[in-house]
Amino acid sequence: MVGAPSSNRCGVCKHRRVKCDEAWPTCGPCRKGNRQCPGPPERTIRYAQDYPFGKKQQHTQDANTASNQLVLRTRKPGASSRSKEGRNLHMIPIHVEKKDGGMFQKIRLLDTSIVWKQDGISSLARPLPLSPADSLASRLHTFLQWEEHGGDVKVPIRGVWLRQLPQRFGTSPALDHAISCLIASHEAVARGDNPSTWLDFKQYGKALKSLQHAIDRPNEQLSTNTVAAVAVMWRIEGVLTAIDGKNHEQAIHARALLQMFRAKGTRAPTDKLEFFLMLECHIAAVQDSLNHDIPEPCFFDSDEWRAAFQEQNLERHGRTETSALYWGLVREWVRYPGLLHDIMLLYINKDNPPVTTEAILGRAVDIAQHLEALWHGIYKVLDDPNVRHRKPSPTGDPLVPIVFVFPSAEFANLVSYLCFTSITIHRMIIHLSSILPASDHSTATAPPSDRAYDLPNFTSSQAIDDLSTLFTRFPNLPLPLSPGIVDTIRLRNLQVAHTVWMMYDQVRQWKPVGCLFYLVALKVSLPWAPSREMTDWVLKAAEDIEEFLPNKTGWDLHRVELFCQVLSGERLDPLLYRSMNLGQRWGYGGIGEEGFVRI
Repeated sequence: MVGAPSSNRCGVCKHRRVKCDEAWPTCGPCRKGNRQCPGPPERTIRYAQDYPFGKKQQHTQDANTASNQLVLRTRKPGASSRSKEGRNLHMIPIHVEKKDGGMFQKIRLLDTSIVWKQDGISSLARPLPLSPADSLASRLHTFLQWEEHGGDVKVPIRGVWLRQLPQRFGTSPALDHAISCLIASHEAVARGDNPSTWLDFKQYGKALKSLQHAIDRPNEQLSTNTVAAVAVMWRIEGVLTAIDGKNHEQAIHARALLQMFRAKGTRAPTDKLEFFLMLECHIAAVQDSLNHDIPEPCFFDSDEWRAAFQEQNLERHGRTETSALYWGLVREWVRYPGLLHDIMLLYINKDNPPVTTEAILGRAVDIAQHLEALWHGIYKVLDDPNVRHRKPSPTGDPLVPIVFVFPSAEFANLVSYLCFTSITIHRMIIHLSSILPASDHSTATAPPSDRAYDLPNFTSSQAIDDLSTLFTRFPNLPLPLSPGIVDTIRLRNLQVAHTVWMMYDQVRQWKPVGCLFYLVALKVSLPWAPSREMTDWVLKAAEDIEEFLPNKTGWDLHRVELFCQVLSGERLDPLLYRSMNLGQRWGYGGIGEEGFVRI
């Protein structure tokens, strides 16, 4: 019969069917018969099917499975059966199914203070069933740990703020479904599925529906959980919808993030997750600012928001040297849409512009000074061989004979993003200086040529590590810039571009998704190729990285040059700006560990 044995006799007395006086370690019958007494019996409590309401439930436990067996000794060996020392008795109901149907219940007293596990048997041998929230947290943790411990970075799920989410799983369907879509899609990438099937449209639809439901509820629409769900969707669309050229979905959620923080108001965040989400929203806000017929100043480009990111707030939320570099870069990047906005006004209102060229150029030079300080801060980090080191090109490439090795993709993200920003701002400074009238201390300069063929011979030893101070050493550069200063800035852009090219050998190992952050930096470096051979090299590198895209059309040299001219404000007529769709082409977005951006 299923249940606990009712006899308390030793094994020998039970087999002989005689009464046992339980005077262990050797009972009376065994002592009289000179037999070896096995001592008190071991009881195995097995739970039968439990139907408390008469309805069968699939809730049984396998009595033959070692992980589900609880082996008890009712008392210590040698103790008297009448001893009450150390007892902790509990009544345990045992539901038993009759052979002819029906149920009856037996009550057993168990002394839970005297419990020993059998040798080789562990109650944790089989993991307990996980709740949906725990299962989701486990899947997310798997990917995060995968990359942290040197795993494959071809499937990037990075972000310090993602580590704040598991404790919130199960409290917000919108957040749960968004994370499920993110993980399912990246699992498809890890399996090597066809790129057209990477986005799990079933999970994506569930996430959109749950997110809309949360936004429609006034008590949830501005909660941290809802903001996190929108940020996850923005990240998913930045990579996976870009594969099919459908970047407008990401632009929609970029605006949603901006509107949510606009509604929250300007204030210093107190919650760590909210703080990191605000950093995530900075890039989304830049994307939204560029996604207009005329670029608009960024919402976060204000003294109030700058105060919210003061040093003491960064310290409170876990500031590190690397994260400070990233946050400093983001604070400079939010100023960029305002520059494009004012340059566009110069183009539209030529007779009566609301802002002067000198004022715009002064702001651009101020950004360049901060970027130069960031470069010198990055040197201290990159000098660590565990962060980055050099090696000869494994292919013996004569154009890029020395390459960079980044053990972690996070620092490659930061360097790539800083290269992209520096080249764009430097080019903007050269253009603005060229349209200023000549002064006594400077001769008139012609607009810079589209290509850098006239630059001096350049070798890999002159890469960005040899960057000398310019903007920080001369904070009050005379305007317009002299031809010598312009040539120095152009040479610096070539140095930065060469840094981008030295990263290619490492970045290509992170295909397909893990290398998308590199594409924009590679694109703005193309006009600075000093030779036709180098131009062809960059085009082949871009084709290699984008080979997985089903709808790739290849890079057109003229189109790339127009793109760079729009970025730097050299060609900002409204029709050309709209045709570039900068706001929607700001794809391949996301934020990584320590806040590194992939655009």
